[in-house]
Amino acid sequence: MTELSLSNADIQPSPYSCSGKHDKPNWPEVRAPDRKPDPDIDLDEQTYSNLYPTSERIRLSADAKHFFAISSGASLVDPGIQVALADSGNDILIADYCEAASEDCLAALQKTGAAAFAFLKLCVYAGLMRESQFGHLVAQTIQFRVIGFYRDHATSRRPRGVYGSRMTSTSAHRYVDLGSIIGVVCASLATGESMTAADHHATVRTTALINDLVDFRGDTWRGQRENVVLRGVRGCLCSYLDGMVSDCIKGAATLTSRGKIFALNIMSFCNWMMMSSGHKVYELLRGTRAIDSDPPCCYLSQENGVYEDLLVALEVYGTLGQDGPDLAMKRKDLQLLYAVYRNESEGHIKWLADAVRLMLHPKTLRRLVDVVHYQWVGELGDAGYCA
Repeated sequence: MTELSLSNADIQPSPYSCSGKHDKPNWPEVRAPDRKPDPDIDLDEQTYSNLYPTSERIRLSADAKHFFAISSGASLVDPGIQVALADSGNDILIADYCEAASEDCLAALQKTGAAAFAFLKLCVYAGLMRESQFGHLVAQTIQFRVIGFYRDHATSRRPRGVYGSRMTSTSAHRYVDLGSIIGVVCASLATGESMTAADHHATVRTTALINDLVDFRGDTWRGQRENVVLRGVRGCLCSYLDGMVSDCIKGAATLTSRGKIFALNIMSFCNWMMMSSGHKVYELLRGTRAIDSDPPCCYLSQENGVYEDLLVALEVYGTLGQDGPDLAMKRKDLQLLYAVYRNESEGHIKWLADAVRLMLHPKTLRRLVDVVHYQWVGELGDAGYCA
């Protein structure tokens, strides 16, 4: 509660770039694409809904369910249980969309979420799920019902641009906001493995960095305070973002090497970032352009070997090579191809491992987060879109 209520407190001075301190930031206004599906890049509604159905039919929430929650099981969990696990997180979606979704959508989320919990409780009675796994899902839902609905969505009151605010740790806020326990439970069912509280803390921190580095430009433009990378900004922005990129890749490498339950959580987050229309990776990589008069500075994360450690940790999971995902592919092509591989447990986990290789490449992350040396030249659209 303290972390949420004080998230806009302790506003930090404007950061500076590698060129030194100035009276005001010496980089272009931070801009990004909106979250609205683009018919040239995204699947049409009918095709998408046939491949990735949900009761509420909200594209952004369907993305989260199919590309994160369900993919966390890597096709090793009963499909009905996987869908129920995804729907058990509907309180998170209600908290996210309560100001934008229609009454019918909110009612569908409530009813489907309740039905999911009833079904999962039967799974506990049948011995298909442990009581502790079910209990974690219940605890997360209670947390969102108490806290999630009352988060501050008043972005109009927040300063524009890049600035830090109160930060006690990079994971404290995301314990409330990220909903990662769904992926943990699904991966636990798939592998038979479990996590300690310390394991979960490390997983939350790294997955929060994956999510918030990808969303850094967009959340800065929209004035979102949920982004822990944005809230943690201090001092030189170039070295700060470089450090966050390095920490993210290093954390992913360490966790992936520890076991399959950790690897599946890293993989599913990267898959969600790559495949979701809300995260706009395709547009971000093409709508940013290096500033000719201010060439990119050196990012140590590209040279310190952490990505090579990640590649070693991923070797055991294989790769699809040229037959797999590619960041040059439009989302609709990725989603059509993923619909094939997600039905094959061996092909699915290779796809997920490739998603990590692509999304956590230091050059990819740099292009996504470097608002100092890469300016936005693409289309903007509706900043407030979230349906």
